Amino acid sequence: MDELRALAVSALLHDIGKFMQRADPGTKREFGHPELSEKFLDEKVTGIHINESEEFLKTVKFLVRHHHEKQLNESGETGNLRALAEILSEADNISSRERDDIGIGKRLALMKPIFTEINNYSPEKNYYYKIAPLDFDTGNEILLPENINPSEIDKDYMEQWKLFLEEFKTVLKNDQGKLNPDSLYFLEEKYLWCIPSAYYKNNTDISLFEHSKVTAAAATSLYLSLKNLHPEIFSEKDPQKIRKVVKNSEEKRLLLAGIDVNGIQKFIYSISSKKALQSLKGRSFYVQTVAEALTHELLWDESIKLYESNIIYTGGGKSYILLPISVKEAVKKVSERINQSLFKQYGTGFSATVAYVELSSKDLSKEKSDKTEMPYISNTWKKLTENLTEKRSSKFTKLIESNYGEFFEPKNSGGYFTEEGEGDKRVICAICKKEIAKSEAFEEENGLTVCADCHKFISLGKALSKDNAFLVFSNFALDKDKNTIELSIPGLKVHTFVTTKPLKAGRDGRLLILNTKTTNLKNSNGFLLNSGGDSPVRELSEFTENEEFKRIGILRMDVDNLGLIFQKGLNEEARTLSRISQLSSSVSMFFKGHLKEILIDPDFKNNIYIIYAGGDDLFAIGNWRHIPEFALKVKKDFERYVCENPKITLSAGIFLTRHNYPIARGAEYAGDAEEQAKSYKSDLRAKNAVSFLGKAISWNDFKIAREMTNEIVNLTNASRQKSLIRRLQNIYSLYEQGKKALAKKMLSEKDIERKARWTKWLWMLAYYIGRSKEGTLEEIKTALATDEFEGMKSEKEIISYLDVPANWADLLTR
Repeated sequence: MDELRALAVSALLHDIGKFMQRADPGTKREFGHPELSEKFLDEKVTGIHINESEEFLKTVKFLVRHHHEKQLNESGETGNLRALAEILSEADNISSRERDDIGIGKRLALMKPIFTEINNYSPEKNYYYKIAPLDFDTGNEILLPENINPSEIDKDYMEQWKLFLEEFKTVLKNDQGKLNPDSLYFLEEKYLWCIPSAYYKNNTDISLFEHSKVTAAAATSLYLSLKNLHPEIFSEKDPQKIRKVVKNSEEKRLLLAGIDVNGIQKFIYSISSKKALQSLKGRSFYVQTVAEALTHELLWDESIKLYESNIIYTGGGKSYILLPISVKEAVKKVSERINQSLFKQYGTGFSATVAYVELSSKDLSKEKSDKTEMPYISNTWKKLTENLTEKRSSKFTKLIESNYGEFFEPKNSGGYFTEEGEGDKRVICAICKKEIAKSEAFEEENGLTVCADCHKFISLGKALSKDNAFLVFSNFALDKDKNTIELSIPGLKVHTFVTTKPLKAGRDGRLLILNTKTTNLKNSNGFLLNSGGDSPVRELSEFTENEEFKRIGILRMDVDNLGLIFQKGLNEEARTLSRISQLSSSVSMFFKGHLKEILIDPDFKNNIYIIYAGGDDLFAIGNWRHIPEFALKVKKDFERYVCENPKITLSAGIFLTRHNYPIARGAEYAGDAEEQAKSYKSDLRAKNAVSFLGKAISWNDFKIAREMTNEIVNLTNASRQKSLIRRLQNIYSLYEQGKKALAKKMLSEKDIERKARWTKWLWMLAYYIGRSKEGTLEEIKTALATDEFEGMKSEKEIISYLDVPANWADLLTR
């Protein structure tokens, strides 16, 4: 019997009885959740046939029924089955260390966003997640928390349970009736993401999915380590001896491994404007698949062979994986294989760093270390971060030893291969500008000559725009056809490709089929939540077809101070593996999940194209008029998503350019604008700002600028003259001249801002108003005097950013 799989399945299903209790509250009076977890596997109870051996099912039923010490003690079981149960019990304890019996009685059985715990935040509203599957085709904004009516809870649980059971049958059918841990992982993510793991006398900020996932990661890792370190316990007859060994919290038995893909942005943006949208989409998706492929290269290595549940977090080019310490040497070998393969394919421009820390179960606890006076788990993450940084700085050391010529010897390329002109002529790729052999070039539409990589990325971008696209990972070769786009990296054992045709496994081996469009598990093992909607736009020029001012907007956004939030946002007594996993996944879910809901809006669907979103950042291109509105909508929804916690904010940079301007340069300028926004400071805040038209202002003031812009545009259109805009631009110019004059007097920045309010611009404003026949400047004058516009109070003096609405209106009225 496959004990490792049985343990993984048991860990993922050990608390499924809690879901059953809440879906049918009457069962709680008759059964405890461990007993219901056992009944879930009984065909007589559910009517669902599981095609497993009697021994396998008996083992899993025993483990889920006895994952608490009390029931395990009462069982009287010894030997191998007792050891497995003790391992599951200890894994459950590791995963549930966030439970603290806060003693305030029963809470609502609703999932509370973890953002309410950051920096001791106490929101005025009671934020909860809706009980609904992960499904982004409904427009129901399922990820945005709200104040839910408690009377609907039982009904919502019953409906969720019904949907879960139906898709469980589908998952079983796909796996020939077998209990596949990887399929169960995605099924639980879809339905248990919004269900609290515990709610009686406990906080409800950890989902049943995260708890079950971490339990499975800990259980499988402990099992493999103990098989190696203490094989005697699996035949031990004394239950106390088994427990003593399993619950030893000091022995190093685990590895927390980290994978960090380097050079992502340079790789994505290093293209021209030709075929930019499809190529960019293909490149950004490819980077995501590389990160996933490297994770599975490690996870599926023949010396490791573990499951999706061992991935604590993946996103934004980073992965963290919990492993047994017995695979330490295998991790080193996989790391070398990864670096060799990436170097041969991409040189030094695109690489990965792999590092790890050795752990005991105590190292995952929130207890404080005597040495550092920090929680053990904080020390663990700190050490892993330091190890990744150290490895990153020396990642090419071994490669240089084995590939000296590749690094330092001159390369014979360019023109012809020989002086006689024999050989293959070289051409330049129209997209990435790389020099290639003409015989290896591809001819795209409009006669563009491109390299093999860019051809692949264009094809990938086209495939991702279709109704369904499946991303496939396997550790064995599969037959391909015309629907296949090969993404595998030579030298890696994991094969990667995208297909638009549903695929079935034809032989034994590791096979993961991810639906990249939906979370429907009918034709796949799982889903990959990648950003982007179904925009009909295929070329950058299409964004400007109906515009007088032909510009596209490039938007880059990310979360402010995310590293600090992870380091210090959670109270020390709240830092556990499950909670860190929950926080990481929750941040990433906004970008790779909720953005799909925003893009359902026709104004955005037809005018915004998401190039990349995941981890904690976003890169989008679109019609220049709609990009600012999109940024404001993302900011508004993000505030609600984090329960309006003022310590969790976004900054953004917007750059306007022509559609035929090199995207790499445009992305760089948008990045500079984002950095400018992150340098923003006011009396109220730092960062939490947006840079647009060369000026960084707070989001609050950006909304005021937007409303002033609309008013100026309406007045200009009504008068059919742009004199109002010119006057405002002149007024702002005088304000800037006054500031420059004051700066020469060596005053402080604060004094310059204060005195600049009373310089020549103010008298010019009065002069213009006196001459105005229409009185159109009256409302603007009031705003500049009171720093308030249409009921909105400005954080900084409106005159300090008057150039934004004036120039914005100028562009809109061209």
